[in-house]
Amino acid sequence: MKCPLRIFRPACFAGLLSISLTSPDITLGADLIQPLGTLAAQLGGPSYELSTDWQGFNVFGIAVQVNLGAAIGGTAASVSMSGSGDLQFSQYPGNGSLTFSGGAGNATMDIGFQTWAQYRITFAGFQGEGDLPLLPGIANTDLRFADQQPFNSYMLGNTVTLSDTVDDVQIVSVPAVDSAEFDLPPGLFDISIGISITPSLTCELTGVRLDTSAGTFYSAGDASNVYLNAPSLAVSGIVQTTHCSFTAGVSPNGTVEVTAFGLWDHTGTLPTGLNIPIPLATTDISTTPSQSITFNIQSSGISTAPAISTISPSTLTGLPAGQTQLIRIIGSSFGSSEKCLPGRSC
Repeated sequence: MKCPLRIFRPACFAGLLSISLTSPDITLGADLIQPLGTLAAQLGGPSYELSTDWQGFNVFGIAVQVNLGAAIGGTAASVSMSGSGDLQFSQYPGNGSLTFSGGAGNATMDIGFQTWAQYRITFAGFQGEGDLPLLPGIANTDLRFADQQPFNSYMLGNTVTLSDTVDDVQIVSVPAVDSAEFDLPPGLFDISIGISITPSLTCELTGVRLDTSAGTFYSAGDASNVYLNAPSLAVSGIVQTTHCSFTAGVSPNGTVEVTAFGLWDHTGTLPTGLNIPIPLATTDISTTPSQSITFNIQSSGISTAPAISTISPSTLTGLPAGQTQLIRIIGSSFGSSEKCLPGRSC
């Protein structure tokens, strides 16, 4: 609050009198850290998964379990991140420096369809797992592109790559050897050769910027100068923007398929190491809803900088030694070394 201040100085010289005030109560170097709510953005729809988990029975020390399930994903890309705002200042009114430091973040891709029917047998310390046999091919189908990667610092200036492949697609298969060629019963075994492709999907995510009411941040080290003239500072409209770039891929393979007794079938894949990229769409996604934080400057222990509004009289003429002159200074936030009029506070 404002209060008049009475100061007595001996008039020891003629002319103008210069007056200076000090405020030794000010503490320097405040650093306020305010946690920020989760920022999240998603491109596409939700993903669902239904699974029985491992269910089974134990007979004579032999444990037999099965796991049946299916999943469908509609999320082309999603990001979720947390962090905090950091405000550094020495006094107010005055200038401060605002930065944002990111904590843990996670990027995911989950799009496509997958089913599974698996078995697990455990006996005497041995454990074996595999796909349940004699079920339609759809029981173990992977047409789902799914991946997740961590990041930090709101991903600003960084790139995260999500990538996955799905089941091979057989393009052509030609019979090469049959048991009849060796004077054996037809259908006893046969061998076919062919060509398949392995589809892939890659999503590159790049942190573009962090928008706030106090400025825009493009990298983890960016700082924004803010002027502090109130007991608190509110920063609103905090939104992170990520650039998404999608690329499909096709990798050709050679295949060798062996069938025996009409029951056992195995296909071996011979990768060529080639990958044919097919650029797809690019887009930006922004987190929603926007977040906000408030820094309580008064709780930092930093004293308000002294401010003088008027001095009366503004100039003084010299007086004989031993005489005094009343000087009235009106202002606010004076330190304890100054003296107020009786009954008034500074």
